Amino acid sequence: MDFFEKNEENLETLVFALTQREKTTIAVGIYDKEDTCDKAIAYISKQFTAQKTCFFDLFGQKITSLLAYCRENLPKNEDGNLPIVHITRIDPLLFISENHKVKASPLVAQINMERELLFHEVQALMVIWLTREGYNRLRMDAPDFMDWVVATFTFENDGSAINQSLSFDIPKQSIEEKGKANTFELNEKAAKLQQRTHKFEQGKKLNTKDKKEYFNLLLALIDAYKKVHDLEKAKYNLSVAYTLAKDNNLANGYEFGKLLTDWGDTETSLGNLSEALLLFEEALQHFELLEDKNSIGVCLSRLGSTQSSLGNLEQALVFYNEYNRLKKELYEAYPNNVDFKNGLAISYSKLGSTQSSLGNLEQALMFYEKDIELSKELYEAYPNNVSFKNGLAISYSKLGETQSSLGNLEQALMF
Repeated sequence: MDFFEKNEENLETLVFALTQREKTTIAVGIYDKEDTCDKAIAYISKQFTAQKTCFFDLFGQKITSLLAYCRENLPKNEDGNLPIVHITRIDPLLFISENHKVKASPLVAQINMERELLFHEVQALMVIWLTREGYNRLRMDAPDFMDWVVATFTFENDGSAINQSLSFDIPKQSIEEKGKANTFELNEKAAKLQQRTHKFEQGKKLNTKDKKEYFNLLLALIDAYKKVHDLEKAKYNLSVAYTLAKDNNLANGYEFGKLLTDWGDTETSLGNLSEALLLFEEALQHFELLEDKNSIGVCLSRLGSTQSSLGNLEQALVFYNEYNRLKKELYEAYPNNVDFKNGLAISYSKLGSTQSSLGNLEQALMFYEKDIELSKELYEAYPNNVSFKNGLAISYSKLGETQSSLGNLEQALMF
């Protein structure tokens, strides 16, 4: 199904909502990926060839008032037809992060306060394009403004199915030789990337384009350092990227949440579990606003593992139960999705391990049996997948250990 077929009803309804309007109208378009937003805007623009169309891309800009921005940038209405105005990438401006807590930025309160002036002074047919996260933020913290919005439309990517080709061949080159070659190449790459970041760090004034390039460069550098296990340097650059993104609105909610998760993983590897906990909690808040269930699951799993490592098993159990509930919901909605099935198996394994550590062996046994049922199905469907084969072996081991602890030695030996 192509983009138009998937979103035809909402596209046509939005176009109708903007057609022959003589007074200021504000609509909201919710999108999942930037490509979705671009395609929707392109379609709408083709329907209004007789009217002026303006594109206000707020990416990387620092504005304190949407009203003031529109006053300064809207062209004069000379032919009597209200222009169509698309406001894009406003999301990063709607959030601030303080002490690892996410909250609405002052711009949100300002939008809520100046809602009537926007309608009376801005002569335009306006579509504000938001991710689900941005929409939820305005809905929660700018309810008066949202009451004036004529309609809200959700658009989805026509994208393509998740890649389920999970098996792979072992390369001819030996793992040791390839590992050495990769490490050498990565060290060279990291050195070159580090030289380029120094140029940005020495620059006194950076424009928005420079800052975005610097941010992307830092992400590449972080990736290189993680691959050669230089975690202290990865951590340093993660903190620089975090500050740069936060201060300059360079990342949307998903990108910022991913950055926080990566930083939390690095702190975990360095043994800094309390710091990791704060980062995973902040990432979870971002993904909850975005309603990204898969990423929420990742954060819940990380929070459970961190609490478990800190010895807080009851708290870990809370996160693992929620992780399991979410994975079950995703798998039931998409039973052919291999990643969701594997995630559900892993969630049962984590619940089993935690119940076992708490001494609840019968509960642990029940979760391990559910884990092994899914793990067997995955391995039988993809016998060449090393990860699934390894996962099944671990599942048998855990079942064996639990049966042994319960005194069922014959069952333990079998597993």
